[in-house]
Amino acid sequence: MSKIYPLYSSSSGNSTFIGDENGGVLIDAGVSTKKIVTALSSNGISPEKIEGILITHEHSDHIKGLLNFTKKYHTPVYMGIETAKFLTSGDLISPLSTINVFDNVESFCVGDYEIHPFKTPHDSRESFGFKIKNPEGKVAVTCTDLGHITKEIHKNLLSASVCLIEANYDNKMLENGRYPYMLKQRIRSDNGHLSNSDSAAEIEILIRNGTQKIILGHLSRENNTPYVARQAVVSQLCEISTDEYELFVAPADEPGEAVKI
Repeated sequence: MSKIYPLYSSSSGNSTFIGDENGGVLIDAGVSTKKIVTALSSNGISPEKIEGILITHEHSDHIKGLLNFTKKYHTPVYMGIETAKFLTSGDLISPLSTINVFDNVESFCVGDYEIHPFKTPHDSRESFGFKIKNPEGKVAVTCTDLGHITKEIHKNLLSASVCLIEANYDNKMLENGRYPYMLKQRIRSDNGHLSNSDSAAEIEILIRNGTQKIILGHLSRENNTPYVARQAVVSQLCEISTDEYELFVAPADEPGEAVKI
């Protein structure tokens, strides 16, 4: 029974496992190898069972544990061409791991899981979300680090039974917070991060079109809280029965609840 395991999800580090004790894929390695292994082990999953690591983009909160993890486990890694150039030129991935380059056109398989990458608008060399079909044909989508919802993103989100989607910041908390003006502008730009309100609006559409489970991820420590993010979504969904969906919030500093796909 495959599940989505939000191991860590914040601006300090991101890593998500999709699979079960028999195998699956890791999305990003933005925390230490020790943290990843401990989080997996707490769910009965051995790191040797990871059949591939998918990298969304090159920012440190998504790749800072990648070098040591690939040194130890030699796990194949999948990423876009610009990300591959950056990681290999900076010695940020072990040569003991196979590097596989993808685009956002062709799907590919990692073990029994079918992966379809799609582009997300973010201020990085390139950035991707992932639509992942498990062996039973159920679909999970992970989509963080995006300034706005594009048509391509929306199309891929609509197909999922479970979505891990960014709810990075509360507009008022960001506006009144201590960040400098330029950083605030970067965060709320079309290539920055997704606000609670924009995330909630998209989530309503997804729920009305059959998505059953939502995980809010990549919450800002400074400009958001789990309560504020959850309330933004609950308020948006006030006309929809709570029997029609389940809502989870991925914590920043510890593994979140595993959600069945």
